[in-house]
Amino acid sequence: MFTLTEAEKSFEFDFEMAALDLEAERYLDAENRFSQIGRQITSPTSYLGIGLTRLGRYIDGETNAGEILYCFKKARDISDNKNEISQLAAQVGLRTIEQLYLIIIDSSFQNREAEAEERKAKIGILISSAIIGATKNGSNGKIVGGSLVAYSTLKMFAQRKNQLTAKLEVAGCLLKIVNLQHEIYEFLEGYGSIKDSFSEAFAKIQEEASDVVLTDEQKTKNKIEASNTARSSVVSDNSPFYNFRDEALAEYEKKEYTIALNNIKQALDMLPEDVELINLREQCFNKSRSSDKKVFWLIFAFGLMVLGFVLGKLEREGIDIPTWPTWIILIYPFVGTFINDNRHKNRIEKYSPS
Repeated sequence: MFTLTEAEKSFEFDFEMAALDLEAERYLDAENRFSQIGRQITSPTSYLGIGLTRLGRYIDGETNAGEILYCFKKARDISDNKNEISQLAAQVGLRTIEQLYLIIIDSSFQNREAEAEERKAKIGILISSAIIGATKNGSNGKIVGGSLVAYSTLKMFAQRKNQLTAKLEVAGCLLKIVNLQHEIYEFLEGYGSIKDSFSEAFAKIQEEASDVVLTDEQKTKNKIEASNTARSSVVSDNSPFYNFRDEALAEYEKKEYTIALNNIKQALDMLPEDVELINLREQCFNKSRSSDKKVFWLIFAFGLMVLGFVLGKLEREGIDIPTWPTWIILIYPFVGTFINDNRHKNRIEKYSPS
């Protein structure tokens, strides 16, 4: 439990009032009350309260991560509750990081409310699980005589309604997340189990939010790196996989897409998740389909020329022109498109891994 020191107990009423201001998000009023107490006595609770008030203003851009963790460090240095203060810093830090990610999701999923709510719920569950796990280990407790409790502080950050989506850009939120995470990591040096729990929770949040916050280029790079790692662990250096891959690349450069696809299929049968070959296969499919379309229109153009020549000759000879050429001209594009679509579908089925 966090309890007031003997020196602090004479200011219990002041702490209660500061706690009420903090819970009501009157951060400047709360900081002034905590500061007044801290000027009169050596008070870890005052430093802790000031740290929480500045954390509450962090998303608005009125404070920085360094000054927040400085206050927590000053509180811990002069307190007997070092583990509890370290745990509280990790927990409220995670709640603030959660709020920043929620702003990013709101910004990234405009007009897709259902999907945004689903992602926000997943992140909320991850945060709550991390905090409940820490609470079960006995690190939750009273900060200030009966009023300001660690859980209520966490709840305050979880329920805070941010109207900042339009104000904060995604890049700004990400920078705040990185800065806060870095400062908390440094603050938790020497507190191994707490730091490990924070790191694990943060990694899970990042994973859940990665497809929102990463650019397409970063996502592709991550997939390729993961694929290369998997390749090195599954396929030996003298495996036929590399022969099939090299042949596929060579045939692709020569625009022999069917041969390239055959080699890609052989390689992917050995390593189905190889991202580079999957991307190459998609390019071959697209190039083949484009070639089919070019051939189709060339045949159509040539047929029109021949038909025009024949019909012109018939007209010059005074022979009645039949109606079937018109029907051929009208039907051919539809028939040709149907045939090309089926060729593309069959090609995908044929050259996908077994």
